[in-house]
Amino acid sequence: MAAWLGLTPAQHFSGGKHRMGAISCRGDRYLRTLLIQSARSSLQRAKVVIPQKATPEQRWIMGLSSRLPFGNPHKAPGL
Repeated sequence: MAAWLGLTPAQHFSGGKHRMGAISCRGDRYLRTLLIQSARSSLQRAKVVIPQKATPEQRWIMGLSSRLPFGNPHKAPGL
């Protein structure tokens, strides 16, 4: 599904070497926009909830946001 959405990086093979390129962005642009908006909304909600009442997903989001810079796609993990 990630390849269909255009979220996976381009792959280049030459002489036995495997290199990963930039994200192709060839999928549905509107759907990618909705995914980004929903992720930002989830992050914003996870930041305001009381830690004792946070869901497991909100705790995971907060842990992820503490390890990664916000809005930097170059340092995002491959999902």
